[in-house]
Amino acid sequence: MKSPKLLFVLMAAGLLSSCGATPILPSSSIDSSEETSSQEEVSSESEESSTEPAPTLNKMAVDHYNLVYCPYEPEDPRSISFDGEWTEYKSTSPLDFYYFDDQDELPYISVDTYAALLGKDLKDGYAVTAKEVGEAATIEFTKGEEKLLSIKFDRANKQVTRSPGSIEPALKATGILKNSVVEYIQMQEGMLKGENFDFVYSWKNTDFHTFSHEGKNYFPFALLDLQLSKDTGRSFFFLGGRKEIYEVCDTKQYEDISLKTKTKEGADVYRNVNTFAREEFEEKFGEVIQSQSGSFTVPRLPEYLTRYERDSFYYVMDNFYGLGETLGYKSMAAFLNNTVYAERMLSNNGQVRAAAYSYACSILNDNHTLFQGSGVADEATGIGGLSYGQTLGGDRTALQRILKAQRDAVLAKEGKEATEVRYSDDGKVAYFSFDEFAGVKYDETEGKPASINKDDTYLLFLNNLKAIQAKTGVEKVVIDDTINGGGYVAQLVKLLCLLSKDNSSTIYYRNGENNSVGYMTSKVDVDLDGKIDEADKTFGADFKFYILTSPYSFSCGNAFPKYAEDLGLAKIIGNKSGGGECIVGGSQLPYGCALGYSSNMHLGFYNQEADTFSGYEAGAYPALQISENFYDVNAIANAISKI
Repeated sequence: MKSPKLLFVLMAAGLLSSCGATPILPSSSIDSSEETSSQEEVSSESEESSTEPAPTLNKMAVDHYNLVYCPYEPEDPRSISFDGEWTEYKSTSPLDFYYFDDQDELPYISVDTYAALLGKDLKDGYAVTAKEVGEAATIEFTKGEEKLLSIKFDRANKQVTRSPGSIEPALKATGILKNSVVEYIQMQEGMLKGENFDFVYSWKNTDFHTFSHEGKNYFPFALLDLQLSKDTGRSFFFLGGRKEIYEVCDTKQYEDISLKTKTKEGADVYRNVNTFAREEFEEKFGEVIQSQSGSFTVPRLPEYLTRYERDSFYYVMDNFYGLGETLGYKSMAAFLNNTVYAERMLSNNGQVRAAAYSYACSILNDNHTLFQGSGVADEATGIGGLSYGQTLGGDRTALQRILKAQRDAVLAKEGKEATEVRYSDDGKVAYFSFDEFAGVKYDETEGKPASINKDDTYLLFLNNLKAIQAKTGVEKVVIDDTINGGGYVAQLVKLLCLLSKDNSSTIYYRNGENNSVGYMTSKVDVDLDGKIDEADKTFGADFKFYILTSPYSFSCGNAFPKYAEDLGLAKIIGNKSGGGECIVGGSQLPYGCALGYSSNMHLGFYNQEADTFSGYEAGAYPALQISENFYDVNAIANAISKI
């Protein structure tokens, strides 16, 4: 379940061991060396005494490459070639990062350094600043005197406090294509509960270390980035060996964008971030493996990096994963204490780590959560590598095959496509299918693609309903949702509008991170004249609607029939839907690992009088259980005649 709006993206397109890194001693004296290292005084959150020598704090000047605005989109149907150079995306001045001893791939930064990274992404008139008070550091986004958002990182309490608000208006646009999902709709959002509630997050279940130095507080880079990337939609890939950091708005940019650079010998070559990283990790952490076809090198990451990755995973899943309360665990560390996966996540073997993370996600079994390992660290989990599906996912895939075979057999006899309208023999029941809540991306300068009426779910519904309306005698419309795995929330609300009598829909959401409750009301452009007014007549007064569901109906495919029922727009028929209510979340862990999960933004229904929010995770129960062939229009027409 995803949404084109940043609000919904943030809502939609991270066994704790007691042994950790060497403690940082308060006011410890560090030996000085060359320009990347100096005599430093640091104080840590750990006040325990230790007989071990204080670690050396090293300073590193890091170049910033901002690839956010490279002319690229992963869903761009056109072929785009890049002939630019890395220098085109390099910032003018390096930024100061720190690391301890020989752990140069684990960076520590202050909030003002992170603010400097993000400052290049803000529109004119907006600003980001940093403030240090004692053991706390705050990053704040403003427009003139207006505060948009502040996030405080408190070392003493090991927690993050985020104010309500959004920085979406402050960010420069990242996309060059139009997404039809945001067309033909008018939306209004508001809060019903907790408008001024702060968000509080904790890193107590991690081994993250922090320290103060020269009047500033320093944090592991991942801690800041995992927190801020939820709001900014940006991610960073740090490479200490190259003394470079790369910024993107879509992680596929790391492998899809290749820009010109030079080899050590001065020859022109094209490289992407993943190539840089793989070469560096093989050189620094490589182990030569012998095989029948010859020898090759694979990275074997040191424990400080595998622990850094696991801590990042714990932080994300403790704070941003939405179904923890449903499953009943208090933290991801506690959840994994009774498994072997926590220990295996610290293996230097990337394949072992990838399996551990994948299995840890699979036992959550919510069909939204997955781990995509980093190829640069030999954690390949995609094509050509390891892949561990959730049991629920496997079951649903098997069911999808069965249902699709049944539907295809019926459609073949009638010479129809699933999305085409079919009618019962008496002409009183119309029937059509849709399998996703999809939109179309296109270049406005080239016009809308011819396939948009079929590929955009709103236009598909609109055209089908207009065709049904033009055929006299139809009383009931059956919408087949049985093989629908979900998609964009904005499409869901547009479909609800079409089913209404007064061109309106309201959905509710609860943010589990601060227990606030909000709503979104919508209207749609029915006559496609570019404006929304009284001329936009919807279809709720013309037909009785029935939504046919199965256990495969998941995410938006589950929320759509449930909202339609709760709003009095349709009756649910068929079998109980597959559940799923959370907007999909995502985070990039260190060195390119990707984590997807059911976020803390829950869709459901809010009863204002009783102050109760009912989520849709358990699925929708049908008003009429159907055992007939779901795709036989006459059989379905006969079944619904009984209710």
